[in-house]
This record gives sequence, structure tokens and C-alpha cells, in this order.
Amino acid sequence: MKINRQAVRVFSLGVLCFQGFGVRIFDGIIPGAIILWTFILLLLNWRSVKSMPVNKWGVFIGIIIFYLVFCKIKNVQPALFVFAAWASAFIILSNYWRGPHSFIYDLSRLGRFCMWYSLLHIPIMLFLKSALITTSFNMQPKTFLYLFYFNNGEGFMGMPRIQGFCWEPSCWNLLLNINLVFTLYFKRPLKDLALSIISIVSVFATTGLVVMVGVIAAYYLLNLSRKKALRTIFLFTIVMAILAPFVYGQLQDKLSTGSGNARMGDFAIAAAIAKESPLLGADLDNITTNKIAIKARINAWTTEQGDYEGYMEQGMTNAFASLIVEWGCVLFILIIYLLLKTPLLPDKKLRIVFMVALLGVLMGTPISRTGFFYLFVFSTLVCYKPSMRKASNAVTQYNQ
Repeated sequence: MKINRQAVRVFSLGVLCFQGFGVRIFDGIIPGAIILWTFILLLLNWRSVKSMPVNKWGVFIGIIIFYLVFCKIKNVQPALFVFAAWASAFIILSNYWRGPHSFIYDLSRLGRFCMWYSLLHIPIMLFLKSALITTSFNMQPKTFLYLFYFNNGEGFMGMPRIQGFCWEPSCWNLLLNINLVFTLYFKRPLKDLALSIISIVSVFATTGLVVMVGVIAAYYLLNLSRKKALRTIFLFTIVMAILAPFVYGQLQDKLSTGSGNARMGDFAIAAAIAKESPLLGADLDNITTNKIAIKARINAWTTEQGDYEGYMEQGMTNAFASLIVEWGCVLFILIIYLLLKTPLLPDKKLRIVFMVALLGVLMGTPISRTGFFYLFVFSTLVCYKPSMRKASNAVTQYNQ
């Protein structure tokens, strides 16, 4: 039986996402479940893994050794689960190290699947709310037939918030915004663009809505031509006029509660840690006992609403800020540089718009220790950089 290699690659990307920010179905059941997902990825991509040169795996070993030495110098315990996340990223990269042309099509197809899957949640959200049951999984999401998942809290007009196969709506919105990025980039029909926007708006996640606006704005600013300038500005103004009140209301509500304060408080922690220890950062896993972080978080609390006790006791949810805390300023700059230079997205305009989505979500949810995030960072060290002509020809062929 002939195996569809693209289907395997797309499914593997989905498993990588699920490993990093999927519904925690194995929490409390299988210790170290992240290793299970790494093993599944290894089985799915064994042929590609065997074909990747030894020197590429040498990069992986070098990163592990450097991390262990870095933790020793900092006098902190290494987060062992990140080894599995990094290994998973390298396993996925074994499919793309020769030339990552197929990556954008694979990720695009995953994003498209997520859009349709998310849209299927809408009728359940509207008409079958009473049929949802609360699971025993971590964070206790609600589900319909254990196939569709919703956040345990209430969203717009008391409706459950869609979280897809992710553990949190903002994580799910990352995949939906990635679909939006590729919908715009490949110039798909207006119907597809409308469905992409509907899928994002229906999640009712502030981070996702703000990122969506940023993605649309970045795309049209980068692709603005004189002939189409007036029409583009006109259409963009109409879309923003429709969405602005809702996005502003969601953002204002977020910033006036503990949830928004947590994100801003994390920036305050990162600034304080960077000032105190710019080279080494601090122990991210014990940040709630760090006196500098505690003081910064207290000073950053600006609202009378929200759960102040929970705000003080939780870890960092702003992954962008947590990178500074975990790695220090110098390595943080290096990580962001490698991220922005990823050859997985060979077209510069595509890379810019994609990074608006990724970095935007990064500021609202803790995904900086996932294999999906480091996939782009490590790709700069492992993958050959394709020529722009080949990338352009590949896109042209896809659009045809």
C-alpha cells in the first residue's frame, strides 16, 4: 500500500501542535506523556529521520549539552520535558532539511483543517450547549462526544468558548490565524477569507482577535500597490470598522481583569529580571518564589477586579516575556533572531505576516517551550535556505 507522504507530514505537524498545546488528555494518567507523542512522531517519520545527516543530529546534541551547562551555571534544575519537545522539533525538521518548500503547503493544509474543524463547533456552541459535559482532563474543558472541545468558562453572551483540540482558546487561535495568513498569502477566494475570519471571531479570544487585526493590517500594508491602494484601504477600513468595537470591547475587558494584568505583569517581571541578571535570567519554574519577580508583579497590578491571589500564585503566561526570564537577554535576542530568519518560510512578506501571528499569540499564552515554537528556531540551524526563485515558482504552481 502506497503511503501518502504529505498526509503523514501534515498529520505529524498536527501531533507536534497537540504535544505542545493540545488538550491534556493524559495528565494524571501517563506521567511524561510528552515522550509518548515524541515516540509517535518518530514512528511516523522514521524514514526521514534515518536520512537526515549525522551532523544535523549533532546540532541537537550540542543544544542539549549547552542547555545543561547553562542550567548548571544558573544553578537551576533543567526542565527535562523540553528535551522531548526539542527532539520532536528535530524529527519534524527531518522532513524539510533538504529544502523546506513543502513546509508552507503542509502547514497551510493543517491550518485549513483547523478552520473547518473549528467551524463545526459553532452549531454545537449555539444549539447544543446543554449537551456539553465537563471532562476530567486538566483545566476541565467541556466536550461534545469527546470530539469537540470548549473552554470551561463562559464567553460572549454566555456561550462556551471554542478551543478546538487545544488546551486554551488563545492557542487554538494561533492555528486559526496561521490559516488566515496562508489564506491571504495564497490569495484564496473571498469565501475562504470570510470563513477564516468567522472561525477566529467565533472563538471570542481577545488575543486571537487582536492578532487577526494585526495579520490583516500587515498583509495589506506589505502588498499595497498604487493601482489597488484606494480599494484596499477602503475595504480594510470597512472590515476594521465592523470589527473594531468588538475587538476594543474584548481588549478593554481583558486589560481590566486579572487575565490581562497577568500578561502585563509578566512584562514587568521580564524587565526586572533583565535589569538584575541580563546574562542568565532567572529560574522560570520557580518564578513565584523569586523576590524580584514578586515585587514586579505586585507593582504591575492595576485593577480592582480579578483574582489577585491567583494572579500572584500563577506562573508566567506571557511566553515572550518568559523567554527573557529563562534565557537572559543575550540568548533571548539570539532565539528571536533565529526565529525571524527561519528558512521554513522563504518568502519575506509571508515570514513577516506569519511572525505577526506567532509573536502576537506568544505574548498571550505560554507556548515558548513547545516543539512547535522551536521548530522555527532550530530550522535556521538545520535547514538549507531555498532560493527565492524556487520559492516563487513553488507558490505559483500551488496557486495554479
